[in-house]
Order: sequence, then structure tokens, then C-alpha cells
Amino acid sequence: MTLCKLFIVIVGLSLASCNPEKEEETITSSNNNSSIGADSVAIKFQVNMSNMSIDSSGVHLAGSMQGWDPDSTGMTDFDEDGIYSVVLVVPKNDTIYFKYINGNEWGTDEVVPENCGVMNEFGGFNRAYIVGSSSQALPVICFGECEDC
Repeated sequence: MTLCKLFIVIVGLSLASCNPEKEEETITSSNNNSSIGADSVAIKFQVNMSNMSIDSSGVHLAGSMQGWDPDSTGMTDFDEDGIYSVVLVVPKNDTIYFKYINGNEWGTDEVVPENCGVMNEFGGFNRAYIVGSSSQALPVICFGECEDC
């Protein structure tokens, strides 16, 4: 893994990442917040889909920070390494719940294992993250697992 992939530069609303073999690409926040205010931070969500066949509608993120809409927050694999990502602006010091989706509808969402999930009202589990006071990149997690592939 190159140093470029580990380093994230925060520029306004965008997190920029670099790939030595491609032009620099910028990931812009997908939600409707126009800026990172005093009470919000940027969070980069990352899921490793290298063990999956990707649905024709792509990879998505759904969660409490975007209304649990399985179609509204698409994720992108900029360098074609199987890791999809998206950046959202969320309130500081909040707890967010989310799932990755291989497609854009419920039923194609990951089954989050009990040992790394929080029980939801449907008898399954969601991922949870306690947001701090600074922008962060979440660790890469394999789809439906508790760690990277």
C-alpha cells in the first residue's frame, strides 16, 4: 500500500486521495451540507468489495446520517482496487448507524455480524460509529465482515 493511499488531505468539503498511476481524484461529500461547519466533520466510509460480484446498480451506503435511503449515497472505487468509498459530513460527537449495500435496495444490504454490530429493530445488526470532533477515515471493512478481507 502506498503512502498516498494512507494520507488524506482535507480541503474544504473534499477529501483528496492520490494514486501514483492516475491523476489525483477528489471525493466530495455526498450529502447536502454545503460546508464543514463548527458542529460537523467529514467521515470517509470504506468497504472492501473484492470478494463480491458488484451489482449493476453499484455499491451504496445507507444509514442514520442520510435517512436510511439505500439508493441515495453511491460509493466509488476510484483506483479499481475493490475498495469503495464515500465522504459524508455528519454532526460532531454523534453516533451514526449504517450498512453497506451491494446494489441500491434493501435485500442487497450486508449481513453485519453480531460481534461487530449493534442490534436493530429488524432483528439484525447495523454498523455503528461514534463520531468525534475531527474528520476521520473509517477503517476499510470487508462487506459483511468485521475486518478487512
